[in-house]
Amino acid sequence: MLSMIYLLLHLLTTTTCSGGSPAYTPPDHILHNCGGASKQDSNGRNWTSDAYYPECLLPDEPDISVTYKGKAVAAGNASIPDVPYSSVHIFVNKCTRSYAVSPGPKFIRLHFSPKTHYSVPGFSQQPEDSFFSVNANEYTLMANFSAFLTLSDASVVEKEYIVNVDANRLDITFTPSPNSFAFVNGIQIVSIPTGYYIGGEAAGVDDNPIKWVPGNNNYFIFNNTALETLYRLDVGGPKVFPVNDTGMDRTWYSDDNYVTGLGYFTPPLDVNITYTSYTPAYSAPEIVYTTARTIANDSNVVNWTFPVDSGFLYLFRLYFCEFAIEIDSGNERVFSVDIANITADSRTDVFLLAGGSKIPIFRDYLVNVPDMDGRRNKQNVSFAIRPNMATRPVWANALLNGLEIFKLNDTQGSMAVGPNLELPVQISGKKAVLDNIAF
Repeated sequence: MLSMIYLLLHLLTTTTCSGGSPAYTPPDHILHNCGGASKQDSNGRNWTSDAYYPECLLPDEPDISVTYKGKAVAAGNASIPDVPYSSVHIFVNKCTRSYAVSPGPKFIRLHFSPKTHYSVPGFSQQPEDSFFSVNANEYTLMANFSAFLTLSDASVVEKEYIVNVDANRLDITFTPSPNSFAFVNGIQIVSIPTGYYIGGEAAGVDDNPIKWVPGNNNYFIFNNTALETLYRLDVGGPKVFPVNDTGMDRTWYSDDNYVTGLGYFTPPLDVNITYTSYTPAYSAPEIVYTTARTIANDSNVVNWTFPVDSGFLYLFRLYFCEFAIEIDSGNERVFSVDIANITADSRTDVFLLAGGSKIPIFRDYLVNVPDMDGRRNKQNVSFAIRPNMATRPVWANALLNGLEIFKLNDTQGSMAVGPNLELPVQISGKKAVLDNIAF
């Protein structure tokens, strides 16, 4: 009876829309092919040349940077996408790219091809020699960063950040380290719905609360907080390309490299998802909500492991949708969520939380990864779902459809850890991809 009352209240207080609703249309959608011509990439997106952004180029640009135009082919690897990696801006001194944008939260995506050897007259250094810092307005995105050392098993590197813009301009500043240089192949700036990842000045009034782990206290991310995207996973499903996202050009990756337990994935079901005002259609593509990992018959848990930098707070956003045909009421699938070996939620019942079947929801958790030696080294953080049989549910099972993990800036407004000199982390014999690659 209580579950029916909850369902009726939920349906009365939300506005539903079908999965075919139009995707989010961002007010700002900048795809800057740095130094190159206007072209389409392999995903059909239109990248535009420097001529479209005259306000971001300084009058003394020739004295500060050089531009390379040519075919980007890495040594021993010809698979580098043409756009935006066949041209580059190279900075031998500090330089700021300034873009006219509307106020509000933005995705900033920086694209690097650190295996490409550039033939620039009068310039002999190559990407393996490059170390630099990047700032976006008042936030430090990276410091003494080496795109070359960041590579794992891919040919290109994409770094994604979320920054709120108060005024009508976003400044991205590249600062070479001493005796080095900075470079960038492509810059993306894409608007984000207000309040979705970060709230406004009044965050906490209508926003979804973020639960501290451990404990029951709530946390709210205000618009003076910046985030770095570390992982965005279509759990149990395939890679979802930016053109198949909901308007924000996000890439959702398979979670295969991070699963360490015996759980298995659930094949996608052809069901209609009912979005709500709490979980709008732009939250995630339908494929994310209609694929999942659940518990295998010979296991009682699904485990994942994620390398992160110590000394920061991390936002874990969990995406759920109870789409199993056999589950049509509450207390049929109840499970716990563990983050960093701590129980974040002991009784997760997706049907009751969402107010019914095939209704997506997401839940946020905040965890601190302490820096024990002051070096901010890589540290593995565990994540797990396991059945909770305390309420005697019908099924001894658990469910996860999607997952995002973000790093929050520290008290100095920085998300940087200094030179990236650590080798890629090995997880159960699989190489962990530490950076999101959009192609």
